[in-house]
Amino acid sequence: FDVGGNSLLAIRLTAEIPKVLGRPTPLGHIFKYPTIRSMAKVLSINSSDQRALVPLRPKGKGSPLFLLHGWGGDVFGFVPFAKEFRGPNPIFGIQALEHSSEADPLSSFEKIAKNYAREICKHQEVGPYFLGGFSLGSFVAFETALQLQKMGKEVGQLFVIDGTTSNLPRSISAKAFWAKAKLRLPVH
Repeated sequence: FDVGGNSLLAIRLTAEIPKVLGRPTPLGHIFKYPTIRSMAKVLSINSSDQRALVPLRPKGKGSPLFLLHGWGGDVFGFVPFAKEFRGPNPIFGIQALEHSSEADPLSSFEKIAKNYAREICKHQEVGPYFLGGFSLGSFVAFETALQLQKMGKEVGQLFVIDGTTSNLPRSISAKAFWAKAKLRLPVH
């Protein structure tokens, strides 16, 4: 990004790599392995590191801030925020699982949030957990916080930005949500 890259080029790159290597490459690798040398090294091995967690600013002090993806499923929109954030905390994005592997999209927000909670706990075993979400991500972040609490974990703070979807019932299926969202899309 510092030398002219952008989210569209990153997505294009991750779409082209499987054509050459015959296997998918997680979008998060662009952040985790930002140089040609580091990307070549990880691509030369048969990596199973296909996770939802994307390091946006992995170094810092204190509990990390986990920012959950919005409508498109990627976390590129959080890159400027991570660069400008003045706190000492590390920052990680949680991208949609279908962006990190060939896994089938999950069928409900509860299932999605359970997977994200497990992913967060793999990275940080003990709370407090700090979560944030923008737009659709606010709904996913809220459900992920609930799942962490069900696991007996402490949620320190939940940040909701433009949470216009937070009035949806928790039990709505992802399919029903997308049907409702398509009706609202022209409004936005």
